[in-house]
Amino acid sequence: MTCLALGIGVNATVFSMVDELFWQTLPLPQANRVVVIGRPGQG
Repeated sequence: MTCLALGIGVNATVFSMVDELFWQTLPLPQANRVVVIGRPGQG
């Protein structure tokens, strides 16, 4: 039971960190106008 609780806690912590770092919008004045320029097939 302890392993399950530890696994759930670690999973929630990692998800919160990833959400904060990668999935939030950029702190820019006009973030909706930012574009990514690259060649097709890169990624």
